[in-house]
Amino acid sequence: MTLVEVLIASAILVFGMAGVLSILAAAQRTHQRARDETLATLVGTSVLAELRSEFARGRVPREIGDRLAEEWPDETRFRYAVKLVNQTRRKPPPGLNFPVGEEYYVEVKVFWSDARDEKLAVFRSVMFLRPPG
Repeated sequence: MTLVEVLIASAILVFGMAGVLSILAAAQRTHQRARDETLATLVGTSVLAELRSEFARGRVPREIGDRLAEEWPDETRFRYAVKLVNQTRRKPPPGLNFPVGEEYYVEVKVFWSDARDEKLAVFRSVMFLRPPG
């Protein structure tokens, strides 16, 4: 009986360890996905901040096509593209009596790839280029 009990206990231990290892593998994949999404968010918000500073200086930044995220040299998997669309209204909305500057729709797409496929995060904003003076 003792040998049978040891074999049954060993089988239970092996199945238990297999379950624990599969949970650890899933946790590692989830951690990597969260890390990648966090870095993509950092890239996207950094690019939006650069664009805001250009608009604050009164300059319209040029549209940026597909570029590598240069601020994180170790993370060469990340690329971004910027799309600017001028949506300027020529007259101020009713009830406003201040000059309305140029209005731009800004879209930043951050791309990265993992072992299986390519991922995408999109950040959108509206920015204003105030008239001088």
